[in-house]
Amino acid sequence: MKKVIKACGKKYYVISVGKPTVAKLANFAEMDVYVVVSCAMNEIYDSREFYKPIVTPYDVEVALNEAATSHDFTYNYNDYLSDAEIRPKEDADVSLITGALRSSTLEETAEESTEIAVRNDGTVALNTSFGAGFLAQRNWKGLEQNLGQDEVELASEGRRGIAQGYSNEKS
Repeated sequence: MKKVIKACGKKYYVISVGKPTVAKLANFAEMDVYVVVSCAMNEIYDSREFYKPIVTPYDVEVALNEAATSHDFTYNYNDYLSDAEIRPKEDADVSLITGALRSSTLEETAEESTEIAVRNDGTVALNTSFGAGFLAQRNWKGLEQNLGQDEVELASEGRRGIAQGYSNEKS
């Protein structure tokens, strides 16, 4: 499956979260789609409750590999992910963000355009939602070790009591 994804110029990340839940997958906001690789006896996830779609390896094969011959759904991933020919689709691309079709080739027209809006004018949008770029722009990046930069402090006495009322709070 990695070969199919790479051949289409897409990035992939391998994550292991056990049973996928909305809270677990929400930690990976930079992902556009999740592919669940599991045994055939696993449940099919209703991706409506998740922030991003959850698909099977079969869906990836049909969507990205033009050489996929069988369109009959199967749980046996060896039927289509073995050493089959990998040929990325070159006609159009579906944006995982907007769901719209994008042309993967430049369309050249011989005649002059008489339209008010010019299509394919070469405008480029910078997508900063890629994994490393996204993580670099996060405000909170997790616990960071600042070895040798932070002053070492000894443990001090904290609050006593329970959350309902600590000893230093007025009743």
